[in-house]
Amino acid sequence: MKTKKLQLTVHSDSGHGWIGVPRKSLIDLNLMNEISSFSYQKGSKVYLEEDSDASKFVKALFASKGKQYTAWNEINEFCTVKKCKQSNNRSPIRNYAGFCPVTIEASEVKEGQYIKVGTYYFFVLTPFDGTKITVKTAMGQKYKLTGINLDSIVPVKEEEN
Repeated sequence: MKTKKLQLTVHSDSGHGWIGVPRKSLIDLNLMNEISSFSYQKGSKVYLEEDSDASKFVKALFASKGKQYTAWNEINEFCTVKKCKQSNNRSPIRNYAGFCPVTIEASEVKEGQYIKVGTYYFFVLTPFDGTKITVKTAMGQKYKLTGINLDSIVPVKEEEN
């Protein structure tokens, strides 16, 4: 039986590049605590920065197959690689949440809980209602988090914020 190949996407702008990989692949390769905050995440995808995190991933992938990584073109043995059109403008990936190894679903957020979204800490005023979470900052500013903000919610202990 033929094994389904892993789907990867290569993204870049004029200043940097990323490889989009399924978050599950990082879990399977035991890399969740090895990825830096220079990578990004959105939904079930993690966009590994090209200089360090992507190399860690590729080397771990090869090792999991009992092979030693020697050249990028060998990745086609295990993966289908799609190269996205390079942009000379700022990539939208730069606006995604920074990578964090622990996230929770928006529906798991409770009133009175402290959460971290990207690099910001919030106190939850009202839990997820299907579209948004209402939070406040340490300065008392209130926000409704929706959409992309909900892709990387991290639970924090009260003493961390």
